[in-house]
Amino acid sequence: MRTEELVKIAKRRKLDLLLVRDPANIRALTGINCDNAVLTVERGEKVERVEIYTDFRYVPMVHRVAPELKCRDIRRLGVFPKGKRRPRRLLKIGYESSVSHAQFIVWQKKFPKAAFVDIMKDLSAIRAVKTPAEIAGLRAAEKLNCDIWNAARQKFRAGLTEREMARIIQKMMIEQGEGEAFDTIVCVGSALKDENLEKYRTLAKLLGGKLACTRPIVDRELLPYKLQVGQSGTMIKPKFYIGFGVSGAVNHVTGVDAEKFI
Repeated sequence: MRTEELVKIAKRRKLDLLLVRDPANIRALTGINCDNAVLTVERGEKVERVEIYTDFRYVPMVHRVAPELKCRDIRRLGVFPKGKRRPRRLLKIGYESSVSHAQFIVWQKKFPKAAFVDIMKDLSAIRAVKTPAEIAGLRAAEKLNCDIWNAARQKFRAGLTEREMARIIQKMMIEQGEGEAFDTIVCVGSALKDENLEKYRTLAKLLGGKLACTRPIVDRELLPYKLQVGQSGTMIKPKFYIGFGVSGAVNHVTGVDAEKFI
């Protein structure tokens, strides 16, 4: 986790409170895939507290992925319990200037006397230094790209159109289980039984498409986050989308824009 770097930012810029809202930044800093959370660093006189505020859907994920983080109800952000003395004032709060205007107004109301300071450059500097896991992922992606390209070149010949060459590359990517641009998506949801996963993977290959999933499948660690479709995952626009065991929650369906059939 990179949360210790957040603490350093708060100290260096003399921030009383630091707020991170962007799901991509939260994921990069903690490993938590969550579309409704705020990661905070609060500086006290003697100690700095790093906490994450979210809703009940993501609490199990937080406990599994980042057990060292204190998890709190997002509705309680900026709310002080009865009997606990509220700080007289928060002089400086670090935030991402990329948050929506509506979100910024909410924070201004919660902390009316605070001065808000943009920390986007600080967060970008943290993310620019890759972790060993990120480096390994980049190397794996580069190797896969080189392997597919070298194999595809052996099948290229004079007279092939760009579309024909693209089909050769796409076929190889499907065989490797990679790629984002697919005409057909087979998506599995929370009702999926673990033992049936391979059947749907086979179906996706037979249809020349890609296997995808909803957030509960990622939470159960059956498929990786890169295959998650929806607001907190990947937005897709296939020609044909077929879902199995998918409830149709708005968080998922807003990420699907099928051109012809669902």
